[in-house]
Amino acid sequence: MLALPGPTVAWRSQSKTQSCLASKIYLIKGCSLGDSGYIHIRSNAVRYASSPQTHDFNTPYQLSVIPPKMQVQSRIFGSGPLQDFPRDANVTHRHAKHGDVFVFATDGVWDNTSAQEILGTVSRCMTEKAGWVTSVLGMIGSKKLKNRTGVGGLKGQPDHSLQSLLAVRITSEAKAASKNRRRDGPFAKEVQRRYPQENYHGGKADDICVLVVIAVEKSAASPISPSS
Repeated sequence: MLALPGPTVAWRSQSKTQSCLASKIYLIKGCSLGDSGYIHIRSNAVRYASSPQTHDFNTPYQLSVIPPKMQVQSRIFGSGPLQDFPRDANVTHRHAKHGDVFVFATDGVWDNTSAQEILGTVSRCMTEKAGWVTSVLGMIGSKKLKNRTGVGGLKGQPDHSLQSLLAVRITSEAKAASKNRRRDGPFAKEVQRRYPQENYHGGKADDICVLVVIAVEKSAASPISPSS
């Protein structure tokens, strides 16, 4: 986590694909490259889900530096190598509101669990831990969020904050789904759609990494940006 002067906070992470986040006041600027991505959840609904970037099925964009010799060898066989750069990333802008949840994850999560399944996990946890409460406007962020999102803010779980608990639960469910040979996740369903002759079923083992961000209003009297 990198704290910059003023009300700006930035986060970045890179593995074989990359996602990054920068927030200023209540505006969230996100970018994703490849098949890592994020979803924006508000009021018990998925408000946005990023789309994976692929050259072809199961061939995601990846940051790479290819040696000149390898590029020449690749062209000998009739095609140049696939090479992607930060400028190829998808950039999005979202308005954040008190109680909003952003789930950033690698492809090992999205291959095995859908956005709606993750919404279910987030909804159960946020209501169970009083992060969301029901109002005449529907499900909204509670006044207890500031405490819940601090380390030790969860009763009986001194090592967890609400967002870390969410990340652990989503990670655990994605890992279990990846090992389940009887449950078809998003990847298996896409294989079946494209290649019905393959008889592909079950989860897909892959890198699983999850980061959860919960938007918390600094002051109850502070204005909140309009809904996106």
